[in-house]
Amino acid sequence: MENRIDMKKVELSEALNQLRNASGGDSLLVAQVMTQDPICISDNTTALDLAKMFHSKRFRHLLVCDGGGRLVGLVSDRDLIGCFSPLDPPTQEQLAQIATSVLMSTDLLTVQPDSTIIHAVNLMLKHGINSLPVIEEGRLRGIVTTTDLKILLQVFLERAELERAKSDESARAAEAVTAN
Repeated sequence: MENRIDMKKVELSEALNQLRNASGGDSLLVAQVMTQDPICISDNTTALDLAKMFHSKRFRHLLVCDGGGRLVGLVSDRDLIGCFSPLDPPTQEQLAQIATSVLMSTDLLTVQPDSTIIHAVNLMLKHGINSLPVIEEGRLRGIVTTTDLKILLQVFLERAELERAKSDESARAAEAVTAN
């Protein structure tokens, strides 16, 4: 499994290099791709409320902030799932007794809005993480996730396909003119 992950990282790195060379991708900034004003929760939010949020909002990560809007942690759906045995799932009452503070990660990698997307992706690949909080002057400004990056890739590929189709159409038109 580890070998497959390493191979995928190499493939993604090569793809990102091609994107950078083809589109000036290393000038694309985190601020242009990130989700702005993400939902923040407090560190005393219960695991039950987390489970409900993850399910209803289809999020995989929630940022934990103090009353002043400063980032203090991040909790993922995996953090929540990982603290319980699949053989002995918790009851709602048990989940209601667990605070986010015991589930969240506090040693977080972050980026700034003016960081490049290439830098953010490299951090995510190097550290095996799926999200990066975006901090500016000590305040949370957004989050960039693998979903944001997938959407970016989709947009890039759709544009590349459109440009290729236009180029093919222009070539056919030029051939038609030359043939006449």
